[in-house]
Amino acid sequence: MTSNYQQILANYVDSLPDKAKAPYGAIAARFIRFAEGRQLNADTVRTWDKRLKDKEHMSDGTRRKTWGVLHRLFAVNEIPWPFKRGDAPVIKQQSVYAPALAALDIHHMVDVVLGRRPSQGPASTEEHRCFLAIATTWGCRREEMSTMQPDYIDTKAGLLFVATAKKGRERYHIIPDAVMPHLQAWGFTKPESPDRLSALFNELKAMVALARLEDVGWHSIRRSLTKELLRAGLSEADVGAYMRWGRSSSNMVLRYGGSMTVGSETEEADLGVVDRELDKKILAVHPFLPWWSQI
Repeated sequence: MTSNYQQILANYVDSLPDKAKAPYGAIAARFIRFAEGRQLNADTVRTWDKRLKDKEHMSDGTRRKTWGVLHRLFAVNEIPWPFKRGDAPVIKQQSVYAPALAALDIHHMVDVVLGRRPSQGPASTEEHRCFLAIATTWGCRREEMSTMQPDYIDTKAGLLFVATAKKGRERYHIIPDAVMPHLQAWGFTKPESPDRLSALFNELKAMVALARLEDVGWHSIRRSLTKELLRAGLSEADVGAYMRWGRSSSNMVLRYGGSMTVGSETEEADLGVVDRELDKKILAVHPFLPWWSQI
């Protein structure tokens, strides 16, 4: 990559909040590698979008997200944006296909990565076990997993910090004993790009002979966990809070009751009373967690 294009990318990444640098920087970097040697103009953006649609079969929603990244990249570098409102990829209602992955298949994935079932694809690694544990325990999004760092695990307090995507609520979660070893073994010392996480999930699908399910990704586990928690009798409010969806600013009980505690005697992370009690409530009936501790 030439110095000029490197600087364009660096300017964009520097303009982002810290937690957005990795996921959004990766999207911009892919475009810059493609655009090197071309003019940064409408034709190049359209050609890239067509490639995402026709060759990579990227969803309308992801293409629209990429379009927004490119718009900001142009603006930060004072390059005229050659499009007007309405030119962005349209998310067609009929194209919105958001499947949940069957609980039985998720169970099979856990068994394979733990060595209880033979893999139909690649061999299981610490990386597979760590991120599958995160997805099945807390329903984390791909972007949330890509931002995780070593200091997000507080082993003394037994907590994991999740830097929530999509304007949800950032929070700490209790780490169950059954999944703690898998988080510690990986340790997040190696940054994970969104692309690498997508590839990782494809490997998990291959392990259980589900590679044919092209529309199934990490979010399919999140959807399945949500469905199973509701089926277990938990309220929509409890499930929404556990899955870190955005909450109304008017709900002061949750805002204040979920606050972290700091002070002269506070030396470690702790959960607010609402979050701690909610996690205990969820983990007591969690549909996927027992699979990690079965013999």
